[in-house]
Amino acid sequence: MLVMILKPDWQKEKKIFTEWWNFQLDRPLIQIIDLKDESIELEDVSSRKKDFLDYSWAFLKYYPNIKKALIKILKEFSKVHFIKEAYPNIWINIGPGALALYLGAEIKYDDYVKTAWINGSFTLEEIIEMDFNTDNKWWKYTIEACKILSRECEGKAIVGFPDFHENIDALAQLRGNFPINFVRDIFLKRELVKKALEKLDDLFFLYFKNLCQLINTKKYGYSTWAWLWNEESYNIAGWDLVAYLSPKQFQEFVLPSLINQCYYFKRVIWHLDGPLELTHLDTLLSIKELDGIQWVPGAGNPDSGDQSWLPLYKKILLNGKLLQLVDVPLEKLNKLLLSLPNNGRNVAILTICSSSHQKKLLKELPFDILDG
Repeated sequence: MLVMILKPDWQKEKKIFTEWWNFQLDRPLIQIIDLKDESIELEDVSSRKKDFLDYSWAFLKYYPNIKKALIKILKEFSKVHFIKEAYPNIWINIGPGALALYLGAEIKYDDYVKTAWINGSFTLEEIIEMDFNTDNKWWKYTIEACKILSRECEGKAIVGFPDFHENIDALAQLRGNFPINFVRDIFLKRELVKKALEKLDDLFFLYFKNLCQLINTKKYGYSTWAWLWNEESYNIAGWDLVAYLSPKQFQEFVLPSLINQCYYFKRVIWHLDGPLELTHLDTLLSIKELDGIQWVPGAGNPDSGDQSWLPLYKKILLNGKLLQLVDVPLEKLNKLLLSLPNNGRNVAILTICSSSHQKKLLKELPFDILDG
């Protein structure tokens, strides 16, 4: 039995996650990361939040020193409280495109802006012939990270999966000149693109299967960058380049891979990233096997707690899907939950706030969301 020092009520909350995934939880799933600083003013929370979230880049910042990265992450975790279903989540972040890295793409990490770019220079024909590469340096790094974390995180944190960015994102990264080569390919080399995507699907499942053993999912369960835990396998699907695709192209190049995932994993949630992807929402909602939608508004748009998104949220929920909202400002939680069907049942909400902030605002909730 895994009992975490930083989350002593973890066994109880694991059952809550299971109920949420099974549409059986009678309240929203609430994840609050309390920055544990009474002195932070409301307007300063975003700066402190950014400092905290920088921990996730430790595996690139300190590469190849995994133990140094782990010490940095655990130090950051010691500075916060994980309230309700929030939990210490150490996912192996080697950039937004682990699959492409494992298959030979290169990565450029910028510690100043805290982001990474992944780029290859392969032809479609070369991608179609790719195979599982045990000698790849990033795969070896991931293996070593899994071994160390699986041993060192017991009693401290959950070990989570890398961000694969499979399917069309991986293909575009491997092709290079992101995303121009890929966009050109879908018009000029459609059949080769489909064959390359089929190969990448097979390789993605193979890498995932191997990581399940390395991470020891029997002990840690399944977790990702999305901060959702499940006892059974799940994936956050959803690829940035769908914003470039028409509904017809989405059906042709994306839908087959997504349906494959829905049958391979026990649960699948689609990462809907910004208004440009809303053109594909009806297709997504029509997929019976798809369990839910994660909504991220995108830069420059109202945050996920804004009332302007209510029609979208209601549409998702009334179509029988789970809904995850990331980075909801706590001051908007009360009004948001009251506006949603069943006060937010089947919704998962993640928020980061200061101690004084959360104590004040949680008292204002019209129902005892923190009870039990």
